Amino acid sequence: MGSSNVLVDQVIVTAVTDSDLSDEGYLLAALLEHTTDGISFKDKQGRFVKVNRVQAQLLQLCDPSEAIGKTAEDLFGVEDARNVLQEEMEIIQSGLPMTDNEQLQNWADGSVTWASTSKFPLFNSVGECIGTFGISRDITRSKETESRLSDAHCDAELFVDSVPSILIFLDIDGRIKRWNRAAAEAFGISRGAATGKLLVSCGINWLSQDLGSEISAMPERTELSRCRLQFTKNGEERLLGLTLRWIRAFASDNAELLIVAADITDREHADEDLLWKTAFLEAQTNSTGDGILIVDTGGNKLLQNRQIKGLFKVPQKIADRSDCESLLEHILRTVKDPERFREKIQHLYDHKNQTSRDEIELLDGTALEQYSSPVLGQFNKYYGRIWTFRDITERKRTEAALRQLSMAVEQSPVAVE
Repeated sequence: MGSSNVLVDQVIVTAVTDSDLSDEGYLLAALLEHTTDGISFKDKQGRFVKVNRVQAQLLQLCDPSEAIGKTAEDLFGVEDARNVLQEEMEIIQSGLPMTDNEQLQNWADGSVTWASTSKFPLFNSVGECIGTFGISRDITRSKETESRLSDAHCDAELFVDSVPSILIFLDIDGRIKRWNRAAAEAFGISRGAATGKLLVSCGINWLSQDLGSEISAMPERTELSRCRLQFTKNGEERLLGLTLRWIRAFASDNAELLIVAADITDREHADEDLLWKTAFLEAQTNSTGDGILIVDTGGNKLLQNRQIKGLFKVPQKIADRSDCESLLEHILRTVKDPERFREKIQHLYDHKNQTSRDEIELLDGTALEQYSSPVLGQFNKYYGRIWTFRDITERKRTEAALRQLSMAVEQSPVAVE
Protein backbone atom coordinates (compact mmCIF):
# COMPACT_ATOMS: atom_id res chain seq x y z
CA MET A 1 0.00 0.00 0.00
CA GLY A 2 1.47 3.44 -0.95
CA SER A 3 1.31 6.78 0.81
CA SER A 4 -1.54 9.31 0.52
CA ASN A 5 -1.91 13.01 1.31
CA VAL A 6 -4.54 14.14 3.83
CA LEU A 7 -5.61 17.82 4.24
CA VAL A 8 -5.83 18.66 7.96
CA ASP A 9 -6.53 22.31 8.96
CA GLN A 10 -5.09 23.55 5.64
CA VAL A 11 -1.80 21.68 6.18
CA ILE A 12 -0.72 18.82 3.93
CA VAL A 13 0.20 15.79 6.06
CA THR A 14 1.76 12.72 4.45
CA ALA A 15 0.35 9.44 5.69
CA VAL A 16 3.19 6.90 5.97
CA THR A 17 2.72 3.16 5.52
CA ASP A 18 4.91 0.29 6.71
CA SER A 19 6.27 -0.23 3.20
CA ASP A 20 7.40 3.42 3.06
CA LEU A 21 9.53 2.94 6.19
CA SER A 22 11.60 0.26 4.44
CA ASP A 23 12.10 2.39 1.35
CA GLU A 24 15.51 4.08 1.70
CA GLY A 25 14.72 6.47 -1.11
CA TYR A 26 11.60 7.65 0.69
CA LEU A 27 13.48 8.07 3.96
CA LEU A 28 16.24 10.06 2.25
CA ALA A 29 13.70 12.29 0.53
CA ALA A 30 11.96 12.93 3.88
CA LEU A 31 15.28 13.80 5.50
CA LEU A 32 16.27 16.15 2.68
CA GLU A 33 12.90 17.88 2.79
CA HIS A 34 12.53 18.43 6.51
CA THR A 35 16.03 18.94 7.92
CA THR A 36 17.04 22.47 8.83
CA ASP A 37 20.54 21.88 7.45
CA GLY A 38 21.56 22.26 3.84
CA ILE A 39 22.54 18.97 2.21
CA SER A 40 24.22 18.60 -1.17
CA PHE A 41 25.80 15.88 -3.32
CA LYS A 42 28.55 16.49 -5.89
CA ASP A 43 30.36 14.38 -8.46
CA LYS A 44 34.16 14.15 -8.76
CA GLN A 45 34.22 17.27 -10.92
CA GLY A 46 32.56 19.31 -8.20
CA ARG A 47 29.19 19.55 -9.97
CA PHE A 48 26.02 19.49 -7.91
CA VAL A 49 23.94 16.37 -8.58
CA LYS A 50 21.38 16.91 -5.81
CA VAL A 51 20.63 19.57 -3.19
CA ASN A 52 17.78 19.94 -0.76
CA ARG A 53 15.56 23.00 -0.36
CA VAL A 54 17.59 24.48 2.53
CA GLN A 55 20.86 24.14 0.58
CA ALA A 56 19.27 25.85 -2.40
CA GLN A 57 18.37 28.77 -0.13
CA LEU A 58 21.93 28.85 1.22
CA LEU A 59 23.14 29.00 -2.37
CA GLN A 60 20.73 31.90 -2.95
CA LEU A 61 18.72 29.89 -5.50
CA CYS A 62 14.94 29.81 -5.84
CA ASP A 63 14.64 26.08 -6.50
CA PRO A 64 16.91 23.05 -5.82
CA SER A 65 16.86 22.14 -9.53
CA GLU A 66 18.71 25.34 -10.38
CA ALA A 67 21.85 23.98 -8.68
CA ILE A 68 22.10 20.78 -10.73
CA GLY A 69 25.19 20.78 -12.91
CA LYS A 70 26.62 23.98 -11.43
CA THR A 71 30.02 24.22 -9.73
CA ALA A 72 31.38 26.56 -7.05
CA GLU A 73 32.75 28.78 -9.81
CA ASP A 74 29.19 29.44 -10.97
CA LEU A 75 28.04 30.56 -7.51
CA PHE A 76 30.95 31.98 -5.52
CA GLY A 77 33.70 34.50 -6.07
CA VAL A 78 36.89 33.30 -7.74
CA GLU A 79 38.94 32.89 -4.54
CA ASP A 80 36.19 31.10 -2.60
CA ALA A 81 35.45 28.80 -5.55
CA ARG A 82 39.15 27.84 -5.78
CA ASN A 83 39.21 27.01 -2.02
CA VAL A 84 36.03 24.90 -2.24
CA LEU A 85 37.37 22.91 -5.18
CA GLN A 86 40.69 22.33 -3.43
CA GLU A 87 38.93 21.05 -0.30
CA GLU A 88 36.79 18.62 -2.28
CA MET A 89 39.77 17.31 -4.26
CA GLU A 90 41.62 16.63 -0.99
CA ILE A 91 38.60 14.74 0.39
CA ILE A 92 38.28 12.64 -2.76
CA GLN A 93 41.98 11.85 -2.84
CA SER A 94 42.37 11.12 0.88
CA GLY A 95 38.98 9.56 1.51
CA LEU A 96 38.84 11.53 4.77
CA PRO A 97 36.06 13.91 5.85
CA MET A 98 36.43 17.57 6.77
CA THR A 99 34.08 18.51 9.61
CA ASP A 100 32.78 21.68 11.29
CA ASN A 101 34.65 24.03 9.00
CA GLU A 102 33.51 27.65 9.38
CA GLN A 103 33.69 29.44 6.06
CA LEU A 104 33.28 33.06 5.04
CA GLN A 105 31.40 32.99 1.74
CA ASN A 106 31.78 35.80 -0.76
CA TRP A 107 29.01 35.58 -3.33
CA ALA A 108 29.17 36.69 -6.94
CA ASP A 109 26.62 39.46 -6.21
CA GLY A 110 28.92 40.94 -3.53
CA SER A 111 27.04 39.67 -0.48
CA VAL A 112 28.86 37.89 2.35
CA THR A 113 27.61 35.04 4.57
CA TRP A 114 29.04 32.52 7.02
CA ALA A 115 28.45 28.76 6.95
CA SER A 116 29.50 25.83 9.12
CA THR A 117 30.17 22.95 6.74
CA SER A 118 31.05 19.29 7.08
CA LYS A 119 32.05 17.40 3.90
CA PHE A 120 32.43 13.65 3.41
CA PRO A 121 33.66 11.37 0.63
CA LEU A 122 30.90 9.51 -1.26
CA PHE A 123 31.72 5.90 -2.12
CA ASN A 124 29.94 3.53 -4.50
CA SER A 125 29.16 -0.11 -3.78
CA VAL A 126 32.66 -1.27 -4.72
CA GLY A 127 34.42 1.35 -2.51
CA GLU A 128 35.34 3.87 -5.19
CA CYS A 129 35.08 7.54 -4.30
CA ILE A 130 32.63 8.95 -6.82
CA GLY A 131 32.14 12.41 -5.29
CA THR A 132 31.36 14.21 -2.07
CA PHE A 133 28.37 15.15 -0.01
CA GLY A 134 28.15 17.99 2.46
CA ILE A 135 26.01 19.31 5.32
CA SER A 136 25.91 23.09 5.74
CA ARG A 137 24.35 25.43 8.25
CA ASP A 138 24.00 29.19 7.94
CA ILE A 139 25.77 30.72 10.94
CA THR A 140 25.78 34.32 9.68
CA ARG A 141 23.62 35.57 12.54
CA SER A 142 25.66 33.80 15.20
CA LYS A 143 28.90 35.15 13.69
CA GLU A 144 27.42 38.66 13.62
CA THR A 145 26.38 38.24 17.26
CA GLU A 146 29.84 36.93 18.06
CA SER A 147 31.35 39.96 16.34
CA ARG A 148 29.11 42.34 18.27
CA LEU A 149 29.99 40.60 21.52
CA SER A 150 33.67 40.85 20.63
CA ASP A 151 33.27 44.55 19.88
CA ALA A 152 31.37 45.02 23.13
CA HIS A 153 34.13 43.18 25.00
CA CYS A 154 36.76 45.40 23.38
CA ASP A 155 34.72 48.48 24.29
CA ALA A 156 34.37 47.23 27.86
CA GLU A 157 38.10 46.59 28.11
CA LEU A 158 38.79 50.04 26.68
CA PHE A 159 36.46 51.55 29.27
CA VAL A 160 38.03 49.55 32.11
CA ASP A 161 41.49 50.70 31.02
CA SER A 162 40.40 54.34 30.71
CA VAL A 163 39.04 54.49 34.28
CA PRO A 164 41.59 56.27 36.51
CA SER A 165 40.70 54.07 39.48
CA ILE A 166 42.26 50.65 40.01
CA LEU A 167 39.79 47.99 38.80
CA ILE A 168 40.36 44.33 39.63
CA PHE A 169 37.93 41.46 39.01
CA LEU A 170 38.32 38.19 40.93
CA ASP A 171 36.56 34.90 40.22
CA ILE A 172 34.87 32.82 42.89
CA ASP A 173 38.22 31.22 43.77
CA GLY A 174 39.89 34.59 44.31
CA ARG A 175 41.90 34.50 41.08
CA ILE A 176 42.38 37.64 39.01
CA LYS A 177 40.24 37.79 35.85
CA ARG A 178 40.69 41.44 34.91
CA TRP A 179 43.41 43.90 35.75
CA ASN A 180 43.21 47.38 34.27
CA ARG A 181 45.94 49.80 33.27
CA ALA A 182 45.61 51.78 36.51
CA ALA A 183 46.30 48.60 38.50
CA ALA A 184 49.36 47.84 36.39
CA GLU A 185 50.71 51.35 36.97
CA ALA A 186 49.91 51.42 40.69
CA PHE A 187 51.54 48.06 41.50
CA GLY A 188 54.11 47.82 38.71
CA ILE A 189 52.64 44.46 37.60
CA SER A 190 51.43 43.88 34.04
CA ARG A 191 48.02 42.44 33.19
CA GLY A 192 49.62 39.27 31.81
CA ALA A 193 51.67 38.74 34.94
CA ALA A 194 48.67 39.22 37.27
CA THR A 195 45.85 37.43 35.41
CA GLY A 196 45.04 33.97 36.76
CA LYS A 197 46.87 34.46 40.05
CA LEU A 198 45.48 34.87 43.55
CA LEU A 199 45.36 38.48 44.68
CA VAL A 200 47.32 37.57 47.79
CA SER A 201 50.20 36.15 45.74
CA CYS A 202 50.15 38.09 42.49
CA GLY A 203 53.33 39.99 43.28
CA ILE A 204 52.01 42.81 45.46
CA ASN A 205 53.93 43.17 48.73
CA TRP A 206 50.95 43.28 51.08
CA LEU A 207 51.58 44.21 54.70
CA SER A 208 48.29 42.66 55.84
CA GLN A 209 48.62 39.06 57.02
CA ASP A 210 44.88 38.38 56.87
CA LEU A 211 44.20 39.44 53.27
CA GLY A 212 43.49 35.89 52.13
CA SER A 213 40.89 35.28 54.83
CA GLU A 214 39.29 38.66 54.18
CA ILE A 215 38.88 37.86 50.47
CA SER A 216 37.62 34.32 51.12
CA ALA A 217 35.02 35.67 53.56
CA MET A 218 33.58 38.03 50.94
CA PRO A 219 31.20 35.48 49.28
CA GLU A 220 29.25 35.37 52.54
CA ARG A 221 28.47 39.07 52.19
CA THR A 222 26.55 40.72 49.36
CA GLU A 223 26.58 44.32 50.54
CA LEU A 224 29.21 46.89 49.64
CA SER A 225 32.38 46.56 51.70
CA ARG A 226 35.15 49.09 52.25
CA CYS A 227 38.57 48.62 53.74
CA ARG A 228 42.12 49.94 53.73
CA LEU A 229 45.20 47.85 53.07
CA GLN A 230 48.89 48.67 53.29
CA PHE A 231 51.48 47.51 50.79
CA THR A 232 55.03 48.43 49.86
CA LYS A 233 56.29 49.64 46.51
CA ASN A 234 59.92 50.45 45.86
CA GLY A 235 60.58 50.12 49.58
CA GLU A 236 57.94 52.72 50.51
CA GLU A 237 54.80 51.97 52.50
CA ARG A 238 51.64 52.89 50.62
CA LEU A 239 47.98 52.92 51.64
CA LEU A 240 45.23 51.53 49.43
CA GLY A 241 41.54 52.37 49.83
CA LEU A 242 39.28 49.59 48.48
CA THR A 243 35.58 49.17 47.74
CA LEU A 244 34.53 45.53 47.20
CA ARG A 245 31.29 44.07 45.90
CA TRP A 246 30.16 40.82 44.32
CA ILE A 247 28.53 41.36 40.93
CA ARG A 248 26.71 38.92 38.69
CA ALA A 249 26.26 39.26 34.94
CA PHE A 250 22.68 39.17 33.60
CA ALA A 251 21.32 35.62 33.23
CA SER A 252 24.58 34.17 34.56
CA ASP A 253 25.37 32.08 37.62
CA ASN A 254 29.00 33.19 37.62
CA ALA A 255 29.76 35.93 40.13
CA GLU A 256 32.84 38.14 40.18
CA LEU A 257 34.28 40.20 42.99
CA LEU A 258 34.74 43.77 41.76
CA ILE A 259 37.47 45.70 43.56
CA VAL A 260 37.64 49.44 42.99
CA ALA A 261 40.72 50.89 44.61
CA ALA A 262 42.94 53.93 44.76
CA ASP A 263 46.33 54.69 46.26
CA ILE A 264 45.33 57.20 48.94
CA THR A 265 48.76 57.62 50.50
CA ASP A 266 49.28 61.17 49.26
CA ARG A 267 45.70 62.12 50.09
CA GLU A 268 46.10 60.71 53.58
CA HIS A 269 49.24 62.76 54.10
CA ALA A 270 47.47 65.83 52.73
CA ASP A 271 44.52 65.22 55.09
CA GLU A 272 46.88 64.91 58.04
CA ASP A 273 48.64 68.10 56.97
CA LEU A 274 45.29 69.86 56.59
CA LEU A 275 44.15 68.68 60.02
CA TRP A 276 47.37 70.01 61.54
CA LYS A 277 47.00 73.34 59.77
CA THR A 278 43.35 73.58 60.79
CA ALA A 279 44.20 72.82 64.41
CA PHE A 280 47.00 75.41 64.28
CA LEU A 281 44.64 78.00 62.75
CA GLU A 282 41.97 77.31 65.36
CA ALA A 283 44.56 77.64 68.11
CA GLN A 284 45.66 80.97 66.66
CA THR A 285 42.13 82.30 66.32
CA ASN A 286 41.23 81.22 69.84
CA SER A 287 44.33 82.83 71.30
CA THR A 288 43.48 86.25 69.92
CA GLY A 289 41.19 88.65 71.72
CA ASP A 290 39.15 89.30 68.57
CA GLY A 291 36.01 87.42 67.63
CA ILE A 292 36.53 85.76 64.21
CA LEU A 293 33.92 84.30 61.89
CA ILE A 294 34.56 82.91 58.37
CA VAL A 295 31.55 82.20 56.15
CA ASP A 296 31.49 80.32 52.81
CA THR A 297 29.55 81.30 49.68
CA GLY A 298 26.53 79.32 50.85
CA GLY A 299 26.20 81.17 54.14
CA ASN A 300 27.68 78.36 56.25
CA LYS A 301 30.25 78.80 59.00
CA LEU A 302 33.71 77.59 58.09
CA LEU A 303 35.36 78.82 61.28
CA GLN A 304 34.03 80.40 64.45
CA ASN A 305 36.30 81.03 67.43
CA ARG A 306 35.43 81.13 71.13
CA GLN A 307 35.52 84.93 71.31
CA ILE A 308 32.48 85.20 69.02
CA LYS A 309 30.46 83.28 71.57
CA GLY A 310 31.70 85.45 74.40
CA LEU A 311 31.25 88.85 72.73
CA PHE A 312 27.64 88.17 71.67
CA LYS A 313 26.76 85.69 74.46
CA VAL A 314 25.84 83.06 71.87
CA PRO A 315 23.98 80.01 73.26
CA GLN A 316 25.75 76.73 72.68
CA LYS A 317 22.98 75.27 70.50
CA ILE A 318 23.30 78.23 68.10
CA ALA A 319 27.09 78.09 68.18
CA ASP A 320 26.97 74.41 67.25
CA ARG A 321 24.87 74.99 64.11
CA SER A 322 26.68 75.21 60.78
CA ASP A 323 24.43 77.84 59.21
CA CYS A 324 24.83 81.56 59.93
CA GLU A 325 21.16 82.49 59.85
CA SER A 326 20.45 81.57 63.46
CA LEU A 327 23.67 83.31 64.59
CA LEU A 328 22.71 86.50 62.72
CA GLU A 329 19.22 86.53 64.27
CA HIS A 330 20.76 86.18 67.71
CA ILE A 331 23.26 89.01 67.10
CA LEU A 332 20.47 91.29 65.82
CA ARG A 333 18.80 90.90 69.21
CA THR A 334 21.97 92.12 70.96
CA VAL A 335 22.84 95.28 68.97
CA LYS A 336 21.32 98.73 69.56
CA ASP A 337 20.59 99.37 65.87
CA PRO A 338 19.64 96.01 64.36
CA GLU A 339 18.23 97.43 61.11
CA ARG A 340 21.43 99.30 60.27
CA PHE A 341 23.48 96.21 61.16
CA ARG A 342 21.33 93.99 58.88
CA GLU A 343 21.53 96.46 55.98
CA LYS A 344 25.31 96.67 56.33
CA ILE A 345 25.68 92.88 56.21
CA GLN A 346 23.36 92.58 53.22
CA HIS A 347 25.26 95.30 51.39
CA LEU A 348 28.56 93.46 51.85
CA TYR A 349 27.09 90.18 50.61
CA ASP A 350 25.69 92.00 47.56
CA HIS A 351 29.09 93.62 46.91
CA LYS A 352 31.45 90.68 47.41
CA ASN A 353 34.70 92.53 46.73
CA GLN A 354 34.14 95.35 49.22
CA THR A 355 36.00 95.73 52.51
CA SER A 356 34.30 97.35 55.49
CA ARG A 357 35.33 98.82 58.87
CA ASP A 358 32.64 100.01 61.28
CA GLU A 359 31.70 100.35 64.93
CA ILE A 360 28.63 98.83 66.54
CA GLU A 361 27.20 99.14 70.03
CA LEU A 362 25.46 96.38 71.94
CA LEU A 363 22.47 96.74 74.25
CA ASP A 364 24.69 96.00 77.26
CA GLY A 365 26.92 98.98 76.39
CA THR A 366 29.73 96.99 74.79
CA ALA A 367 31.38 98.76 71.86
CA LEU A 368 32.79 96.64 69.04
CA GLU A 369 34.94 97.47 66.07
CA GLN A 370 33.75 95.40 63.09
CA TYR A 371 35.97 94.56 60.14
CA SER A 372 34.99 92.48 57.09
CA SER A 373 36.73 91.53 53.86
CA PRO A 374 36.26 88.93 51.08
CA VAL A 375 38.25 85.69 51.13
CA LEU A 376 39.81 85.51 47.67
CA GLY A 377 41.88 82.74 46.16
CA GLN A 378 43.92 82.40 43.01
CA PHE A 379 42.60 84.44 40.07
CA ASN A 380 40.42 86.35 42.59
CA LYS A 381 38.06 83.42 43.07
CA TYR A 382 35.57 84.26 45.80
CA TYR A 383 35.41 81.70 48.63
CA GLY A 384 33.42 83.62 51.21
CA ARG A 385 33.85 86.42 53.76
CA ILE A 386 35.75 86.92 57.03
CA TRP A 387 34.36 88.99 59.92
CA THR A 388 36.32 90.18 62.95
CA PHE A 389 34.94 91.90 66.03
CA ARG A 390 37.19 93.69 68.57
CA ASP A 391 36.00 94.88 71.97
CA ILE A 392 36.84 98.62 72.12
CA THR A 393 34.63 99.42 75.10
CA GLU A 394 37.52 100.53 77.34
CA ARG A 395 39.05 102.56 74.55
CA LYS A 396 35.73 104.29 73.92
CA ARG A 397 35.37 105.03 77.64
CA THR A 398 38.90 106.42 77.77
CA GLU A 399 38.21 108.56 74.71
CA ALA A 400 35.00 109.83 76.31
CA ALA A 401 36.80 110.64 79.56
CA LEU A 402 39.53 112.52 77.69
CA ARG A 403 36.93 114.51 75.79
CA GLN A 404 35.18 115.45 79.04
CA LEU A 405 38.51 116.44 80.61
CA SER A 406 39.40 118.51 77.58
CA MET A 407 36.07 120.31 77.71
CA ALA A 408 36.47 120.90 81.43
CA VAL A 409 39.89 122.44 80.91
CA GLU A 410 38.63 124.64 78.12
CA GLN A 411 35.76 125.89 80.25
CA SER A 412 37.86 126.42 83.40
CA PRO A 413 38.39 130.20 84.44
CA VAL A 414 41.87 129.40 85.70
CA ALA A 415 44.51 130.07 83.11
CA VAL A 416 47.09 127.44 82.58
CA GLU A 417 50.60 128.83 81.91
